[in-house]
Amino acid sequence: MEGVALSSNIEEAQADAALSRHDWVIDPDTDQIIKKPDEKVAARRCYQTAHNVYNALTKSVLQEELWINQHVNQLAGSPCEVSFEPKGTQVMADAKFTDPAMLSTLWLSVPHLTKNGTQVTLAVHKDGQVSQYKGTVSRDVDKTPRGRLFISIDPPEAEARRDLASLVASLNEATTARLHFDIDHKLYNQRIAAVKDVFQTDLSQRSAEDRAANRLLKELLVGGTSGPIGDTPLELPDFDLVGGIPDAYLKALKSEAPSGTRDQYFNYVTNRTRLGLVSITGEFTINLLAVTAVLFTANPSIGKVFLSASTDISLYAIAEKVQDLSLRISSRPSIKDPAPLVVIGSDLDLEVDAFILRISQSNVKPRHHLSVCCRLLGLLKYKVGSFPDLDHPKLKKIRNKISRESRYKHIRDVHASKSEFCNDFVQRGHIRGLMESIVSAADVLGTMPDVCRDHPYDEVRKKAKGIVLHHAASISRNDALVVLGDCFKPLAMDGCENRRVKPLIGENGDHYNAFFEDAEMSILRFIIWSGHPFI
Repeated sequence: MEGVALSSNIEEAQADAALSRHDWVIDPDTDQIIKKPDEKVAARRCYQTAHNVYNALTKSVLQEELWINQHVNQLAGSPCEVSFEPKGTQVMADAKFTDPAMLSTLWLSVPHLTKNGTQVTLAVHKDGQVSQYKGTVSRDVDKTPRGRLFISIDPPEAEARRDLASLVASLNEATTARLHFDIDHKLYNQRIAAVKDVFQTDLSQRSAEDRAANRLLKELLVGGTSGPIGDTPLELPDFDLVGGIPDAYLKALKSEAPSGTRDQYFNYVTNRTRLGLVSITGEFTINLLAVTAVLFTANPSIGKVFLSASTDISLYAIAEKVQDLSLRISSRPSIKDPAPLVVIGSDLDLEVDAFILRISQSNVKPRHHLSVCCRLLGLLKYKVGSFPDLDHPKLKKIRNKISRESRYKHIRDVHASKSEFCNDFVQRGHIRGLMESIVSAADVLGTMPDVCRDHPYDEVRKKAKGIVLHHAASISRNDALVVLGDCFKPLAMDGCENRRVKPLIGENGDHYNAFFEDAEMSILRFIIWSGHPFI
């Protein structure tokens, strides 16, 4: 029997989080970023938002994205003005500061604007006096951690080297600083575009994509102890998947997992996962994915879950598994909480049409019993105890509206065969409103990727704090990104049952499908390389 592979361990996260740059790779022995001169590694990012600080750095390694947070955003939030003026192969940067500490930040940012070994001159203007300091950009990790500059004082009779922090600390008045350095024009244009964007854009006016990207970078770079990547510590936060779940519920959930993989799976999720990523391959994948989805709903920090899959058949399959599993657990005497409400949605206009057809013609075969249409039909013919999932407290208000409010009398009469349906926009609007209420009440909502951003599903997808992808190996990259949305959330996915699925490969060799079991591209690498969270 093929085992269950749960990929999210610390070593993999280290290697995967080191972004591919054209000439950078990870040394598998040391987990350090190294140059790979013989083979170019194509950067596979595809940011969608142009002219922003993140798009300008799409060829950078992760340690230089840390620079964005540590330097560019610090500068953007500081009371200073910075301008860059290229003159031939030289650049002059003028910076006016009311906070001298920002001089240090700008100085440390210079290595990211030019090449290793570049000579840099810093001219500090204070009280009519000009003091010049010269430095060399160096990426020698032993001597200059994190790409800091050597600082040499001019004139030479002064101390040979001096800590820039001490220099800046001595400046307690408004200061103008000028930097002069040689440039790599291509790199310079990319980086300066990024810096200019930060300085010229009010942070409160930044797009949602920019804010989400900043959140994602902070999630990737703050917390955890993953160890060094290159010369910059990379820290990936743990996510406690079982935190806050009552012991009785967790015990019941564990008993429902396949016996052959139960211990391995729960050892995995209870020891915390990096970034809340859960990847399941091998046998019993749909069973374990359903367990993970219910685990998400029971976790107070997640609660609402959004489901998607490669096909509607796969979507129905995982939704049914989640529904059946949660009903079995909630039926136990030791469990007091109701089962999460599971709903499957498609184009809402089609759901309305299907509902009208079925209340008008009783012999028409119903849609899937978890669909929005059938959920509403179930509420119309509701009897206490006949449909356990329809006893959900969240549906009580909707049931009362249907049975008591006069505006729904026509729908009640049609369902009772007392009249024919008047297919006008008013009645369709009433039906649509009820369906939107059902969708909003769902604890677990499932749709195909092509409708997940339609109203009202998009609102639920955005509120959901956990994502579950069934048969993720068969979901295209773009579809997966649409489902994931504009900020990173705990994500669980599985491969295909008992078989391996190769990715879709384009003519240029790019993998369009990054969710596949051979681990050539893991989930974390996929998310970073594909430019998530820009949708």
